[in-house]
Amino acid sequence: MQEVFEDQSATAERVLNGLKAPYLRATFEFMNFVLDELTGLNRLFQSNEFQLHNLYPEVVRVIKMFALNFMKRSYIKDSHIHHLNVDDSSRWLSIQEVYPGLMASDTIKELLPHQKESFLERCREWYREAVKQLYRRINLDDPVLQSLSNLKPSAIVNETSLITAAATIASGLPCITTLLNVNAQQIDRQWRSILADENIISGQWQGKSFKNFWLAMSNIDSYRTLATFVLHIAALPQSTAVVERTFSKLNLNKTKLRNNLGVNTLEAIIKVSEKFSDNFDVTPRLARLHANARRSYMNKYSADDRVAAEEVEFMDNDDFPFCF
Repeated sequence: MQEVFEDQSATAERVLNGLKAPYLRATFEFMNFVLDELTGLNRLFQSNEFQLHNLYPEVVRVIKMFALNFMKRSYIKDSHIHHLNVDDSSRWLSIQEVYPGLMASDTIKELLPHQKESFLERCREWYREAVKQLYRRINLDDPVLQSLSNLKPSAIVNETSLITAAATIASGLPCITTLLNVNAQQIDRQWRSILADENIISGQWQGKSFKNFWLAMSNIDSYRTLATFVLHIAALPQSTAVVERTFSKLNLNKTKLRNNLGVNTLEAIIKVSEKFSDNFDVTPRLARLHANARRSYMNKYSADDRVAAEEVEFMDNDDFPFCF
């Protein structure tokens, strides 16, 4: 971009004039207004932490926000947000009432009437297509997806969770109840109990993360089955992003110059990089632990047997904790 400003050619002059044009500037301002909402949804899927319990309310919020920018409020209020008919022109606002964002609204004042109308029509088409694509990609009628938000610690503490939520989720995910050898009634009973437990509602749980709250509940006998069920849900992959990141880390570490790294070593490197995403100070204690571990490893195996030994140890290790 800097080269464009420094270049004195006719092409650069045309590019700069185009960037200064109100129509193009308003387009950039409109995209800045709307794309941040879609980026927020994408961050939910890209997160390393479990976020499915936040998906339904966030998608509903974005759809409603986009719809309010080009459709009549009375129609949105009286209709089910899952099934808005964005193609029904009788439900649209007038073209002058379409909202492209605060900055774009100021910029289009510089446009000629026909240019302003053309711009707002394009904004309306963008909103319509965005809502339709969200409906197409995410099934908002899925009862399990709707109920997951009730599992949030804030919903439990604030007493806004639906009392039927756990039964709905357990019935919709029989693979997990079968795996745990529990039935939906056990989960439903403990869920109804936790919603009535004043020690939980009045406890210091408001600021707890989803993971930490349910890990704490798993240490309480009365709620262990429910908590284990929820933690298994939290282990479900919400997208392939985390797996793709792991493969990228693998490729960054196992290079041509380090192609003899064993599975255990690679696993340890990746786990350390995930645990310590930023640089950290190496304390004398950490240095001693590393030196002792290295010395023990070097004494245990001969050079020829180390790689094979790593593979055997990996295959024998069947203790896999939950991954979040």
